[in-house]
Amino acid sequence: MTATNPAAPPNYLHCGRGADPGGEDPVGCRGRRVRRLRSDAGEHESVWYDACLAHLTDADRDAYLNTLSPGSELQHPGTTFDTTLLGRLLAAVRDPATGQPRLGAVDFSGATFQGHAEFREAIFQSYALFGGTAFRGRVLFSRATFQSVALFRGATFQKHAGFDGATFQNETVFDNAIFQSHTMFGHTVFQSGTGFRTATFEGYAEFAGAVFQRNITFDRTTFEDDARFERGTFEDEAGFHGATFRRRAWFLRVTFQGSAWFQGTVFQGDIVFHGATFQDDARFKGVTFQSNARFSHVTFQGDVRFNGATVQGDTWFNGTAFERAPRIGPFVCWGTVDLSAAVFDAAVIIEVAAGGLDFQRTRWASTAGLRLRHATVDLSDAVMEYPVSVTAHAAPFPRERDDAAADESGIEPAAVRMLSLRGVDAAHLSRTDVDLSGCRFAGTVHLDQLRLYGRCPLPRAPGGWHRRGLLPVRFTARQTLAEEQYWRAARADAAAGWMPPPDGSAPLEPAALVPLYRELRKTLEDAKDEPGAADFYYGEMEMRRHDPRTPAAERFLLRLYWALSGYGLRASRALGWLLVAMFTTVVLMMLWGLPKESPKPVSTGTVDGRSGRGRASPR
Repeated sequence: MTATNPAAPPNYLHCGRGADPGGEDPVGCRGRRVRRLRSDAGEHESVWYDACLAHLTDADRDAYLNTLSPGSELQHPGTTFDTTLLGRLLAAVRDPATGQPRLGAVDFSGATFQGHAEFREAIFQSYALFGGTAFRGRVLFSRATFQSVALFRGATFQKHAGFDGATFQNETVFDNAIFQSHTMFGHTVFQSGTGFRTATFEGYAEFAGAVFQRNITFDRTTFEDDARFERGTFEDEAGFHGATFRRRAWFLRVTFQGSAWFQGTVFQGDIVFHGATFQDDARFKGVTFQSNARFSHVTFQGDVRFNGATVQGDTWFNGTAFERAPRIGPFVCWGTVDLSAAVFDAAVIIEVAAGGLDFQRTRWASTAGLRLRHATVDLSDAVMEYPVSVTAHAAPFPRERDDAAADESGIEPAAVRMLSLRGVDAAHLSRTDVDLSGCRFAGTVHLDQLRLYGRCPLPRAPGGWHRRGLLPVRFTARQTLAEEQYWRAARADAAAGWMPPPDGSAPLEPAALVPLYRELRKTLEDAKDEPGAADFYYGEMEMRRHDPRTPAAERFLLRLYWALSGYGLRASRALGWLLVAMFTTVVLMMLWGLPKESPKPVSTGTVDGRSGRGRASPR
């Protein structure tokens, strides 16, 4: 093995060619001197040359190469190889039956391969040591087989490195290796523990189709360019602790049969786990996604943790199956978290601070608690088989590593807002401190069984006097539904301050809003919220009054009922009409007055057959 100090000689007999004892290179060539076995009279003797393979004379080199056969040891640490020299060395150990180089114990530690190095389909029958080796040209280990330990610790790959189709049957180590250009491990099979700990891939790294049959470690590994693990299989534990992906990373349709550890990993580019399967636990604690994170159509069969994770872009979990996850989060997403069509088979607590949350067509097969911050939530067509609660979390979630407040600087502070409950069975839904000012209730099932706790504000009518055309009109301040706001904004009342639909869709007609108000009124009455229920009764009567399909006579009575008393809910209006009636009565009395004298009594009748009329005398 090479020494760590470049000025110190290696711990083996080395070549020393070009040494300058008093200059910059006192050691000279570090290549190990060549040793060969010489047979004389049936006895074997080791012969040490005074030079490495690169500096041997042609005759000595030929003599050494002629002693090699398939399966021979190759001990050439520190040696410099060009393409021709390596080709001759591998040709000497090539198996004539298969045409493949077959090597015994190999030590190329600290060696330098100047040109193209091709170990294609080579078979390493014993250990293969490439620690500190410098590959300055293209290197290919395509379809090579490492039957024993393979060590590439501290190796440098300056150009393309190809390991596609290779098989590592024992321990494999790439610790502190540097890949400066395109690297391919496509369809490689790692049959024992493999370590890329603190390795650096400066170029494109591809592990597509690779199979890791034992544990694999990428702890603190740095991927400077794109990294692709598409269709790979991790049959044992996979560790990416503290790894850094500076560009995009693909884990498309990857299978993790053992635990997957991504704690403290930094993804600076987009990360894609589309179609991946996690058969055991998955840990993303403290992970930083500086761009988008896509976990669409992923299957989490074990526990999954995102405690303290931060996503500075959008996150997709659409179509993802969570089979046993008891808790998702707490994590922060500066953009939108898409959980549409996701499936939760077990009881779960979801803790997320995000700009938006999409739960469209999400299915909960057990109880769930959603503890949210800042988000606009869409629950359209969500399927709830058991109770699900939505709660606005007041305080920021803590970070995983130090319990300090998570970084929410990329999210605009806001209340948790509900966008839609279309298609939801409200009998299983409860909400606490959730803003309902923009929530659409049309299409909600069992709306009369919805449970509201804390402060759940609804949009309010603008109130006051406004102008409709040339006529002034006054709206009563009250709680309304967003659907009524949209319907009124589509009429000439838009200037009065009614809220238009955000997507420009056609508003519902009043007939569709009547049952919504009626069911929500029952919800509040059951909760003993009589004032809130009164507003919904007012809204129901308003929609009936404006419904063109309501019979004309009934609409007239409703207008009269509205004008006289605000449907029996506006005492000021009834009192006003009472005052008007009293004032009118007083005025009429003042105009016509009362009789000044009382009428005189007159008696009429017949006495003795004679009729008569006379005035009664007062007593």
